[in-house]
Amino acid sequence: MNFVNMDRDTYAARLQLTIAETESLHARSQDVGDGMATIGWGYTFNRNDNHAIWRASGINLTDAQWQDIRAMDAASAQDKTRLGLAFGRELSAREANQLLVASADTYAIHADALGMPDSPERLALLSVTYNRGVGAMRGHALLDAIDTGDRAEAWYQLRYNCWGSNAPYEAGLRKRRLVEAQVLGLYDDPADVGPDEARSVFRMVTQHRDAIQAVERRFGETLDGQAGLRDLRALANRDYPGVTGAFGQVPTLRASLEPARLALLEQLRVDHPQLSEALADDRIDTAAIHVDPGPERRAGNTVLQGGHGMDVFLLEDGAVARDVDGQGMLFWNGRALTGSADTGLAYRMQGADLAVTDERGQTVRIENYNGGLGLNLPHLADTHGWDDAQATARQRPSPWLPQLTQPLTEAGYSPDEQHRIAHAWQHHLARHAHFGAPDRLLFSHDGESIAALHGHALSEMQIRDALAAQDVPAHQATHAMPSNANDFIDAPAHRRMA
Repeated sequence: MNFVNMDRDTYAARLQLTIAETESLHARSQDVGDGMATIGWGYTFNRNDNHAIWRASGINLTDAQWQDIRAMDAASAQDKTRLGLAFGRELSAREANQLLVASADTYAIHADALGMPDSPERLALLSVTYNRGVGAMRGHALLDAIDTGDRAEAWYQLRYNCWGSNAPYEAGLRKRRLVEAQVLGLYDDPADVGPDEARSVFRMVTQHRDAIQAVERRFGETLDGQAGLRDLRALANRDYPGVTGAFGQVPTLRASLEPARLALLEQLRVDHPQLSEALADDRIDTAAIHVDPGPERRAGNTVLQGGHGMDVFLLEDGAVARDVDGQGMLFWNGRALTGSADTGLAYRMQGADLAVTDERGQTVRIENYNGGLGLNLPHLADTHGWDDAQATARQRPSPWLPQLTQPLTEAGYSPDEQHRIAHAWQHHLARHAHFGAPDRLLFSHDGESIAALHGHALSEMQIRDALAAQDVPAHQATHAMPSNANDFIDAPAHRRMA
């Protein structure tokens, strides 16, 4: 992580802007829901150095008010809130700014310990520490990421894993973390992203993919472009115009990852010119890039899970990958895996899995391998009944096919179309897993759509659009498929469902 140095005046002005804009102004002391006494721009009386900070602020107080301030410093933790809420002084916006400037340095303990210079990175850490408190941030993984210089991991921790635990305020806190992560930045320079930084970014995404997707389904936009239940990013850009004016608008997750995607694909084309066409920018979607976190970062039995369409897997020793349709490319420690002809590599089936072993005895494994992934394996094709020596995957029937066969037959769809529709429906339900398992399947009388009731929510798939999306190249289908599903709280009145 290369810090972006700022001069002291610019840093101080932007720190004040960021905290003042992300905190509400409380002219009088009040409990904002956290059990503490808050005044001004988020200043809390629950501390032992109130007297020193208020003296440094230059705010004029009466003798009685100074006595109240000293009493708070001497009070027990339980009494500080009570005394703070009884403090009768009302602050103007200017006085709140004075108090903010005087107290800001008390939240710099972690930034100082990390040796962070005046910079957007330091500013972002101070903002979240100001909001959550020095104690709450002590030992947080965000500090570890900054300490090791892992910018991508720091960005993840701040954007997704640092909101706190006060559930009623989760959305508002996550909205603030979005803008703080934008201040921190995902890249040293988004206009000049190199392959190593790009790998670091996608390594972070792969490592935390499930957690990221879970948050984005609720509050943003998923890796494959599906809109979440709420759009906190739009609210952050609306509510924090000063900060976003200084540091840029908060982008979607996909937009955030675009510089890394382009840099990574460019380097792969340089390293593997024979695959340049397959690795073209418009053929590999953001959600289809899986970079192994590596042995030290794999959590439990981490599996790199591919989806429908062309996936790219960048593996390290011991990695485990899985794909649903056999479309993809495998790279192991920078080497493209092509099959039996690969010098020094042995391909063996171990039960349902394909194991690849090199001269060092190191192995990568493809779970539930049924052919495909660009591997030419003639010595295994006949034994395992694959369609040809290229190990073309035979798509297994979707588990939804039995329930869909009768209505689809009555609607006039061919057996081949029924298989494809069943797989599209399976993919549709996977993308709407946040609604829960479907309670009931519904079919339109015109045979053009399938819907599912998930409790009080309804999700719908247009059949013809789903079939058309499967007929275009995989990289286009990745973008086209999400647009086929529209979610409703109640079934639309204009369509009668069987």
